[in-house]
Order: sequence, then structure tokens, then C-alpha cells
Amino acid sequence: MSLKTIIGSSLGLVVLSGGLTYYTNHQYKTEVGDKIAEANVALSPMMSLSYNVTSSGVFSVDDEITVTLNEKEMNGNASDSEQAVVKITNACTILPLIVNCDSKLVLPSEATAKLAEHDVAEIDYDMGWSMNYWADTIAGHFVMQPFDINANTNAGEAFALNVRGIDIKFEGEAGGEALASVGKINGMKFTAENRNFDIGLISFDSDAKRLGDQYLLGTSDMTFHKLRINTPEEVVALDNYTINTNTTLSDDEQKLNVSAVMALEALNIDAETNPLKTELKDAKLAIELNNLNKDIFAQPMYHDEPLKQMEHVVQLLGEDGLTVKLNQLSGVFNEVKLDSNAQIDVAPFTFADTQTPYGLLERVTFSLDALASQNLVTVFANIKPMIDQFQQQQMVIQNKEGNFTTTVKFADGALTANDKLLRQVF
Repeated sequence: MSLKTIIGSSLGLVVLSGGLTYYTNHQYKTEVGDKIAEANVALSPMMSLSYNVTSSGVFSVDDEITVTLNEKEMNGNASDSEQAVVKITNACTILPLIVNCDSKLVLPSEATAKLAEHDVAEIDYDMGWSMNYWADTIAGHFVMQPFDINANTNAGEAFALNVRGIDIKFEGEAGGEALASVGKINGMKFTAENRNFDIGLISFDSDAKRLGDQYLLGTSDMTFHKLRINTPEEVVALDNYTINTNTTLSDDEQKLNVSAVMALEALNIDAETNPLKTELKDAKLAIELNNLNKDIFAQPMYHDEPLKQMEHVVQLLGEDGLTVKLNQLSGVFNEVKLDSNAQIDVAPFTFADTQTPYGLLERVTFSLDALASQNLVTVFANIKPMIDQFQQQQMVIQNKEGNFTTTVKFADGALTANDKLLRQVF
């Protein structure tokens, strides 16, 4: 290969690299601006975002995203002037078809002053993200180290708050059509003179796809590993509460089907006001919501007109009716085993139907199969006379294992148990 060829090839690569870098620089600023505009449509009037490039070179871009929270819209009783402003500043390195950004949060001065009052001069965190136009991907992370706050409540009570840190990562398509995230919030502990609570690890994992302006489709999994509350009035202990959801489009891509499974390993509540200690173990709720109009989450959203917003949502909900399947509701409540499943069908309805006494109920049918273990009448002795009466009327029966079972139905205004009339509602 001749020297002329080598020099020519090298110059060609330099020109190509420069061209790709210039394209990447321009594309990055354009896409961020477009995404900010899309977000403003979805988030208005609760909050607004603005984008500003503070410095731009061939291989670098410094910019900032300003998030303004409208507290009047968020809490309903703040004055027009009450707005919280948070800024995210980005220092980005531009390479051919690759952008790497280090980001910083700029909190409102009031928040910074408040943290300083509690001896938290600076929260140690690392935040950043990158875009790869070669692979059409975006990725980011936020990691916050643990920190402590020692202060007094408004009533003068001393307290300590230990925040254990956060670790979140996300990745997806650069165009924003798909986004996956995984993370853990390591919890926090609040301790005062005669009370404390401890929120343990919260872990989550989601794989979402866009539908319109929002990430509605896909799966999500979240686990609250531990919660402890200890006050003079009550003691609460919760272990391993998980929520799993899956949202899909119907075959004609006009409706949403949503399924959710919630499971709880254990919940114990011991309250002074309740002589009966509450214990719930191995609880599970599996539910499906089918035939949901996908436009229910789309504009218009009447944030400043709650009644109009409710009417808008109800009209969309009722347009083609609804089917709700309770595939499983089970658990062990104070040593009584409970298990049930149900289905609720709602024929098409309008907002006007919800404004009359039986307008919506006239369109509802449901069926519920329920089981309770035979120790029901010993653990809850006060309901034994009622169970005995239902057994005599064959509204409740005992199966060969001795468990109590019943099938409750509602249709045409009649509520029945094992096909025996309980009540004629209308």
C-alpha cells in the first residue's frame, strides 16, 4: 500500500469521524429537545420541563433540564406562587455516534439549606447516562450512598433518620419505544424517643414498552422485603410483599389486558385498640382486568376539572364493558385457611348510569367460589351461630375435608348463595 493511499485513507477516516461526531452532536440536542416537548404534554399541568444548552463544542455539550413542580396542582391547596424547581445538569462527551453524560442534581436553595441544618452538607451520589446510535440504545444509572440525618420534629422531638442508599439502572431503545429498569432502594430507618419504623430493601425490575406517550405495556416486579413499625399504640411487621404485573394489547390492538399478582409472606399487627392480634400468612391475590379501553390513559386529561375527568374515564371504561377475573384470593388469616376465586362482568355502561341508584349495578353479574377451613368457627367463635344458620339453609356446606364452602352469585338484582336467595337487591 502506497504512502498516498495510507494518507488518503487516514484523512477519509478523520473526515468520516468528524462528520459522525457533528451528526451525533446535532442529533443528541434535537432528540433531547423533542423528548422534553413530549414529556410536557404528558405531565402538564402537574409539572413542566425546559431544556437549555449552556455550552456546545464539537466533542462536548453541556446542558440543563429544569423541572418545575406546580404544587398547587399536586396538593390542591398551595398558592399559585408555590413552585419547586429542580435542575439536572449534564456534561456530555460526544464521540462518533456515542454520547456519554455525567449528570448532577441541583436542588432548590430551600432544600439545600434544610439539609445543611441537619448536618448533611452534600449527598454522595453518581448519576449519568449514555446514548449509542450504532446500537440504537440508551442506558443510565443512579447510585446514592447512605447518609444520616439527626434533627428535631416540629414538636421538638429529637429523631434520627438513616437512609441506606439507592442503586438504579436502566436501558432501552434510543427512540424510547422500550425501556428496562432494575434497581434496589436499600430502605431507611427512623428512630425517635418512643417510636421507630424500619423500611427494608425494596427491589424492582421492569420491562416496559410505549403505548402513545406512556410506558403502559410490559411487565414489572417489585418486592418490599421488610417493614417494621413500633409505637406505643401498635406493632406492625411485614415480610416479603411482592407485586407482579403484566400489561398486553388485545389481538386487535385496541384494548388493554392487565394481570397482577400480589403475594405476602407474613403480616402481623398487634394494636392496643384491637384485642384480636392480626396474623396473615402466605396471602396471594391474582387478578385480571380485560377489555380495558387503551385510550383511558391518553389525552385529554382534565386536571383542573375533576368531575369532567371522572366522566371522561368512566365513559371510556364503560364503552365496551369490563371483565374482572379474581383468579385467586388466598391466605391463612389467624390460622384460618381461606381460598376463593371470582369473576365480575360489567355490560357496557355510561357515566349517566353511575349517577342512578342501580344504574351500574343493573349491568353487573358476578360469581364467587369461597372456602374456609373448619377451624373458622373456633377461631372466630362469634360467627358460629351465623354459619350454623347458613348451613341449615344450605347456603354454606362442609366438604369431605370439613372445610366450609359456598358459591355466591349476583345477577338480575338477585344475590344468592349456593343458588339460595340471600337478597333481592332490586
